[in-house]
Amino acid sequence: MNQKEFIEKSDEIMNNMSLPELRNCLHNVARKTPENKREAFLLLLNDCCNQIEVKENNEKLRYKKLMTDEKVNNKLIEISNIFEKIENRELCFSPQGYEDYTYGYWDSDWIWEYEDNEEIGEIIGDAAVFAHDCMNDFRYDEAVSVFNLIMNTTVYAEDEYGGDLIELNLGEMVEEGLTHVNLRIIA
Repeated sequence: MNQKEFIEKSDEIMNNMSLPELRNCLHNVARKTPENKREAFLLLLNDCCNQIEVKENNEKLRYKKLMTDEKVNNKLIEISNIFEKIENRELCFSPQGYEDYTYGYWDSDWIWEYEDNEEIGEIIGDAAVFAHDCMNDFRYDEAVSVFNLIMNTTVYAEDEYGGDLIELNLGEMVEEGLTHVNLRIIA
Protein backbone atom coordinates (compact mmCIF):
# COMPACT_ATOMS: atom_id res chain seq x y z
CA MET A 1 0.00 0.00 0.00
CA ASN A 2 1.47 3.36 -0.95
CA GLN A 3 1.71 6.21 1.54
CA LYS A 4 -1.27 8.19 0.18
CA GLU A 5 -3.60 5.20 0.53
CA PHE A 6 -2.14 4.44 3.95
CA ILE A 7 -2.76 8.00 5.20
CA GLU A 8 -6.30 8.07 3.79
CA LYS A 9 -7.16 4.73 5.40
CA SER A 10 -5.55 5.81 8.70
CA ASP A 11 -7.50 9.08 8.69
CA GLU A 12 -10.73 7.21 7.98
CA ILE A 13 -10.18 4.86 10.93
CA MET A 14 -9.11 7.67 13.30
CA ASN A 15 -12.09 9.84 12.36
CA ASN A 16 -14.38 7.05 13.58
CA MET A 17 -12.59 6.77 16.96
CA SER A 18 -13.54 8.54 20.16
CA LEU A 19 -10.95 10.44 22.22
CA PRO A 20 -10.49 7.57 24.72
CA GLU A 21 -10.08 5.12 21.82
CA LEU A 22 -7.43 7.36 20.24
CA ARG A 23 -5.56 7.59 23.55
CA ASN A 24 -5.72 3.82 23.97
CA CYS A 25 -4.48 3.37 20.41
CA LEU A 26 -1.49 5.69 20.99
CA HIS A 27 -0.77 3.92 24.27
CA ASN A 28 -0.63 0.57 22.44
CA VAL A 29 1.62 2.01 19.73
CA ALA A 30 3.95 3.37 22.43
CA ARG A 31 3.94 0.02 24.20
CA LYS A 32 4.92 -1.82 21.00
CA THR A 33 7.59 0.69 19.92
CA PRO A 34 11.04 -0.94 19.79
CA GLU A 35 13.66 0.49 22.12
CA ASN A 36 15.73 2.00 19.30
CA LYS A 37 12.67 3.95 18.02
CA ARG A 38 11.36 5.27 21.35
CA GLU A 39 13.18 8.60 21.23
CA ALA A 40 11.79 9.28 17.75
CA PHE A 41 8.30 8.33 18.95
CA LEU A 42 8.49 10.79 21.85
CA LEU A 43 9.70 13.52 19.48
CA LEU A 44 6.75 12.71 17.23
CA LEU A 45 4.30 13.04 20.14
CA ASN A 46 5.83 16.37 21.17
CA ASP A 47 5.72 17.53 17.56
CA CYS A 48 2.01 16.64 17.36
CA CYS A 49 1.33 18.68 20.50
CA ASN A 50 3.23 21.64 19.02
CA GLN A 51 1.25 21.37 15.77
CA ILE A 52 -2.03 21.59 17.69
CA GLU A 53 -0.80 24.79 19.42
CA VAL A 54 0.25 26.23 16.05
CA LYS A 55 -3.16 25.44 14.52
CA GLU A 56 -4.94 27.11 17.46
CA ASN A 57 -2.81 30.25 17.00
CA ASN A 58 -3.46 30.25 13.21
CA GLU A 59 0.27 30.17 12.55
CA LYS A 60 1.77 28.50 9.52
CA LEU A 61 2.16 24.76 10.14
CA ARG A 62 5.80 23.66 10.15
CA TYR A 63 7.02 20.13 10.38
CA LYS A 64 9.54 19.38 13.04
CA LYS A 65 12.47 17.16 12.18
CA LEU A 66 12.47 13.83 14.02
CA MET A 67 16.23 13.35 13.76
CA THR A 68 18.64 15.93 15.07
CA ASP A 69 21.06 17.57 12.65
CA GLU A 70 23.98 16.21 14.67
CA LYS A 71 22.68 12.64 14.46
CA VAL A 72 22.12 12.92 10.71
CA ASN A 73 25.55 14.44 10.07
CA ASN A 74 27.29 11.79 12.19
CA LYS A 75 25.43 9.00 10.41
CA LEU A 76 26.26 10.50 6.99
CA ILE A 77 29.96 10.60 7.89
CA GLU A 78 29.81 7.02 9.18
CA ILE A 79 28.06 5.79 6.01
CA SER A 80 30.45 7.70 3.76
CA ASN A 81 33.49 6.24 5.55
CA ILE A 82 32.24 2.67 5.40
CA PHE A 83 31.26 2.94 1.72
CA GLU A 84 34.75 4.30 1.01
CA LYS A 85 36.17 1.14 2.63
CA ILE A 86 33.88 -0.96 0.44
CA GLU A 87 34.95 0.94 -2.70
CA ASN A 88 38.65 0.57 -1.77
CA ARG A 89 38.19 -3.22 -1.33
CA GLU A 90 38.93 -3.11 2.39
CA LEU A 91 35.58 -4.88 2.83
CA CYS A 92 34.77 -7.63 0.31
CA PHE A 93 32.58 -10.63 -0.22
CA SER A 94 34.24 -14.07 -0.24
CA PRO A 95 33.28 -16.03 -3.37
CA GLN A 96 33.71 -19.72 -3.99
CA GLY A 97 33.41 -20.98 -7.53
CA TYR A 98 32.68 -24.41 -8.94
CA GLU A 99 31.68 -25.96 -12.21
CA ASP A 100 28.06 -27.07 -12.46
CA TYR A 101 27.31 -30.11 -14.65
CA THR A 102 23.53 -30.12 -14.11
CA TYR A 103 22.85 -30.04 -17.86
CA GLY A 104 25.49 -32.58 -18.79
CA TYR A 105 29.26 -32.87 -18.99
CA TRP A 106 29.58 -30.86 -22.21
CA ASP A 107 27.27 -28.07 -21.06
CA SER A 108 28.86 -26.92 -17.82
CA ASP A 109 28.50 -23.53 -16.15
CA TRP A 110 30.78 -21.81 -13.68
CA ILE A 111 28.80 -20.97 -10.54
CA TRP A 112 29.80 -18.50 -7.82
CA GLU A 113 28.51 -18.64 -4.28
CA TYR A 114 29.25 -15.75 -1.94
CA GLU A 115 29.84 -15.42 1.78
CA ASP A 116 29.35 -12.11 3.54
CA ASN A 117 31.81 -12.33 6.42
CA GLU A 118 32.17 -8.53 6.54
CA GLU A 119 28.36 -7.99 6.76
CA ILE A 120 28.37 -5.74 3.69
CA GLY A 121 24.78 -6.67 2.86
CA GLU A 122 23.66 -5.53 6.29
CA ILE A 123 25.64 -2.28 5.93
CA ILE A 124 23.90 -1.56 2.62
CA GLY A 125 20.49 -2.45 4.08
CA ASP A 126 21.05 -0.15 7.08
CA ALA A 127 22.11 2.69 4.77
CA ALA A 128 18.92 2.22 2.72
CA VAL A 129 16.80 2.34 5.89
CA PHE A 130 18.60 5.51 7.00
CA ALA A 131 18.03 7.12 3.59
CA HIS A 132 14.35 6.23 3.82
CA ASP A 133 14.23 7.75 7.33
CA CYS A 134 15.82 10.92 5.92
CA MET A 135 13.10 11.11 3.26
CA ASN A 136 10.41 10.77 5.92
CA ASP A 137 12.13 13.53 7.89
CA PHE A 138 12.11 15.93 4.90
CA ARG A 139 15.90 15.63 4.49
CA TYR A 140 15.83 14.97 0.77
CA ASP A 141 19.40 16.05 -0.03
CA GLU A 142 20.80 13.69 2.58
CA ALA A 143 18.56 10.85 1.36
CA VAL A 144 19.67 11.35 -2.24
CA SER A 145 23.35 11.37 -1.25
CA VAL A 146 22.95 8.06 0.62
CA PHE A 147 20.91 6.51 -2.22
CA ASN A 148 23.64 7.60 -4.67
CA LEU A 149 26.27 5.92 -2.50
CA ILE A 150 24.22 2.74 -2.43
CA MET A 151 23.61 2.75 -6.17
CA ASN A 152 27.05 3.85 -7.36
CA THR A 153 29.40 1.97 -5.04
CA THR A 154 30.95 -1.09 -6.63
CA VAL A 155 31.28 -3.97 -4.22
CA TYR A 156 33.98 -6.54 -4.83
CA ALA A 157 34.28 -10.23 -4.16
CA GLU A 158 37.86 -11.50 -3.89
CA ASP A 159 38.50 -15.20 -4.35
CA GLU A 160 41.36 -15.90 -1.97
CA TYR A 161 42.15 -19.25 -3.62
CA GLY A 162 41.92 -18.48 -7.33
CA GLY A 163 42.73 -14.78 -7.14
CA ASP A 164 39.63 -13.77 -9.10
CA LEU A 165 38.14 -10.33 -8.49
CA ILE A 166 34.42 -10.00 -9.14
CA GLU A 167 32.56 -6.68 -9.27
CA LEU A 168 28.97 -6.66 -8.05
CA ASN A 169 26.41 -3.90 -8.39
CA LEU A 170 23.33 -3.50 -6.19
CA GLY A 171 21.03 -5.43 -8.51
CA GLU A 172 23.40 -8.39 -8.62
CA MET A 173 23.75 -8.37 -4.83
CA VAL A 174 19.97 -8.43 -4.40
CA GLU A 175 19.68 -11.20 -7.01
CA GLU A 176 22.33 -13.27 -5.19
CA GLY A 177 20.60 -12.67 -1.83
CA LEU A 178 23.58 -10.80 -0.40
CA THR A 179 21.49 -7.82 0.69
CA HIS A 180 17.81 -7.41 1.36
CA VAL A 181 17.24 -3.98 -0.13
CA ASN A 182 13.90 -3.33 -1.81
CA LEU A 183 14.88 -1.89 -5.21
CA ARG A 184 11.36 -0.54 -5.76
CA ILE A 185 11.65 1.63 -2.63
CA ILE A 186 15.04 2.93 -3.71
CA ALA A 187 13.67 3.74 -7.16
